[in-house]
Amino acid sequence: MGYKNVCFSCRKSFSRRFDSDILSESCKECGHILIPYTHRFKPPKKDNLNAWKLVRYLFDHGFVYQHIYADKDQSLILDRNRDYIIYPDNLTAAKEFVIKYGDQAIKNSVLPSGD
Repeated sequence: MGYKNVCFSCRKSFSRRFDSDILSESCKECGHILIPYTHRFKPPKKDNLNAWKLVRYLFDHGFVYQHIYADKDQSLILDRNRDYIIYPDNLTAAKEFVIKYGDQAIKNSVLPSGD
């Protein structure tokens, strides 16, 4: 499974080892902090600015493609076959997504700033 480190400045992602205990790495190209993403994240092409704006918007609100549940209490049930909420594919849907599932966001103090 390919976990990723994402650079918003370069609009690139870099593979990282699953067992890596380094959470704060710098981009080899620009020096900005890389953001760790789960293996579920499929980075957009570098020139797809709208897709990168969407990814950044979701990150700014605590979503790094972690599992999101329709019912938050589902997160306590160990069932690999359940359906997870699909991440939005446009900014309008992302705004609704953030409002609806904001209680499942990762708190910003846990994530690097991405600047």
